[in-house]
Amino acid sequence: MFVIKPGEEWHFSWRHSVHKTIVKEYFRVQGEKKLRLFLVRYDSYGVGMPFLPSEGKLVEKDGKFELYTDRHFDFIPLVTGKEAELELWREDRVIKLYREYPPGTFLRVTAEKRYKYWL
Repeated sequence: MFVIKPGEEWHFSWRHSVHKTIVKEYFRVQGEKKLRLFLVRYDSYGVGMPFLPSEGKLVEKDGKFELYTDRHFDFIPLVTGKEAELELWREDRVIKLYREYPPGTFLRVTAEKRYKYWL
C-alpha cells in the first residue's frame, strides 16, 4: 500500500515471457477506482506487445518503443510469478511483488480513498 493522489503516477515493471525483456506500464490515478494506463515502454517489438493504431500512438525512441494510450480500469488483476519479476514502482519506492507473494497469488491493484482519524 502507498499514498497517492489523483493525477499522480506509478508504474509496473515486468519481464516478458517470450522475448525476456522488461516492459513498463505507466498509470495515472484519476480518482477512486479510476486508473488510467497512459504509456507502455518496451524494448522488443513482437509477440503480445501492443502495436495497432486502435491501441494508441506507437513511437520508436532510442531503439525502444513507447505506446501512448488511453485505457481505463477500475482495478488491475495480476498473478505473481518469479519469471516475470513483477514490480510496482511509485517515485523512488519499489515493491517487488514477485518476492512479497508466492507464485500464483492473485492480486487486485486499485485506488481507494482512505481516511485518518484523530481521537
